[in-house]
Amino acid sequence: MNLYPITLVIDSSTPTLFLGLLKGHQPLGDDVVPLARQQSEQMMPRLVALMARYHLTLADIEVIVVGDGPGSFTGVRLSLTLVKTLALIQPIQVYAISSLQLCAFSPFSAVWMDARGGRMYVGIYRQHQSILAPAIYLQSDQTALASKYKGSQWVTPEQAFADPRSILAHVVFMLPHLQPIKDVQLLNPRYLKELG
Repeated sequence: MNLYPITLVIDSSTPTLFLGLLKGHQPLGDDVVPLARQQSEQMMPRLVALMARYHLTLADIEVIVVGDGPGSFTGVRLSLTLVKTLALIQPIQVYAISSLQLCAFSPFSAVWMDARGGRMYVGIYRQHQSILAPAIYLQSDQTALASKYKGSQWVTPEQAFADPRSILAHVVFMLPHLQPIKDVQLLNPRYLKELG
């Protein structure tokens, strides 16, 4: 592996597509754009354009960190399919991380997203460590959870994506603590069904 590997960070669990690049431990660039239902058409062209902005091609990617959900099942599958395709054509080290934890760059983060039907996905993290694994809660539970985890900063992925440099710095910190995926073709979306 290159001394300064190019790392792609990708998440499509929400209507906002997050693409970020690292060179070694340094944030290189990002493309964060609300695409709603256009992610399937726009993901690859936007990735190619982001790479070209730094005179790179897809062949330069050596590491991928992908958000595997929870969130939009179709959206998560899009990014996982892209990752699997890239890993088939070139050697890439792949790491999966909860889409909620990807956004937990504050010292004490409660990351949540709408799960429809009055429900929400929630994960709570302190100093980058999970203290409440991603689960489904009723949106009416938010006050009780905020009281239980006093001092936590509640944020949605869309709010976190507004600060892509902090997400990329968070990934740099997290990478040594993540386990590489042994068989990328077995990578599946993190699908939550039951209330926490």
